[in-house]
Amino acid sequence: MLIALRLNAQSPQDSLRNIYIRKYPDRFFIWPVIKHRSLSFDVSSEKQPDDVLSFQPNNSYSIGVGAYLFDISAEVSLSIPLDEKSTNRFGASETRDLSTSLLGSNWGIDAFVQRYESFYLSNPSPKVPANQSYPVRSDIRLTNFGGSGLYIFNRNKFSLWSAYNFSERQLKSKGSALIAWTINNVHLTADSVVLSSPYLARLKTNTNFNDVRYATFSVAPGYSYNVVWKKLFFNASLAVGPAHHWVYYVGGDGIPHYDIAINTFVDARLALGYSSDRWFGGVTFVSQSRAVKFEEITLETQSNSFRMLVGYRIVKKGFMKKTWREFFPESWRKYL
Repeated sequence: MLIALRLNAQSPQDSLRNIYIRKYPDRFFIWPVIKHRSLSFDVSSEKQPDDVLSFQPNNSYSIGVGAYLFDISAEVSLSIPLDEKSTNRFGASETRDLSTSLLGSNWGIDAFVQRYESFYLSNPSPKVPANQSYPVRSDIRLTNFGGSGLYIFNRNKFSLWSAYNFSERQLKSKGSALIAWTINNVHLTADSVVLSSPYLARLKTNTNFNDVRYATFSVAPGYSYNVVWKKLFFNASLAVGPAHHWVYYVGGDGIPHYDIAINTFVDARLALGYSSDRWFGGVTFVSQSRAVKFEEITLETQSNSFRMLVGYRIVKKGFMKKTWREFFPESWRKYL
C-alpha cells in the first residue's frame, strides 16, 4: 500500500506558477495501476573491478487501484502469484515492502520499510542454459528502512510531481536543480558466507562476509527536466553525491568489524506519459543505489520501483471538495 499526503502552501508567486503548471483542486483522480518494486544487491572487488556478482529477488508484479482525493493519494494493490516455471528457475522471494509519502509543491519526503528474503545470482559464470535453474540463495535476507526526500528549487516553473503522481500538469518544458537526501539502514545477513569459493576466485579476493549492517546519510545535488510536447511529457532526473556510512560486518573468520566509509548515493528517475485535463497515464521508474566499501569488497544495494497506470480526473461534488485539513477543528488547522 502507498499513501501520499499532499501539502499545498499558497504564495504570491502562484500566479506565475499557473503559467507553467496546472493544478486541479476541483477534481479527484482514479486510476488502475501495475507496479513492481525490488530490492537487490551487487558485490564487486577492487582486484576485479570489471566483474560484478548481481543478486536479484524473484518477486511478482502487483495490480491495484489508486485515488487522489482530499489532497491524499493512496494505492492498494495485490501481488500476482508467480508461476511454477518462474519459481523453479529463480526461486521465490518473500517480500515486505511498505512506503508512505509527504508532498509539498517543491519537496517530498518518503518513509519506507523493505525486507526481502531469497535471492538468485542473475549473472553466473558459465551462463545458465535455457530452462535450467539459476543459483539460488534462499538463506540471504536483506532489509532496508529509513527515509529519503527531494527539494526542488524552481517551484514556480517546474513540477516533478506532474510526471510521477499526476497531481499537477506541466504545461511548458522546464527544468530545475534539486537536492536529494537519504537517511537509511541496510542489513544483509545469511546463514553462511555470501561468497562461496568459486565466487571468491571469480572476484580474486579473500574478503568474505555473512552479516553486514550499515547506516547511511547522504545529500546529493542533481537536476530534473520535463520535456512537454502538446499533452505528452518526458522527465529525466539524476542526483549523485557523497554518502557517509557507519559499517558493521562479520567476516568469513566470524570476527565482528566496525568501520566508517565514504562512498556514493544515486537517485535516478525516468517518466514518460500523457496528461490532459481529463485523462492521464504513463510509466515511471525510480532507482536509488548506495555503495559501501569494506576491505577489498564493495557492496551496492539498489531499490527500484516501476509503475504503469492510466487515470481519469472527475469533477468533485459535495464533501469531496474538502481537503484533509478541513476534517479537523478550525483551531487545529494553523498547526497542520
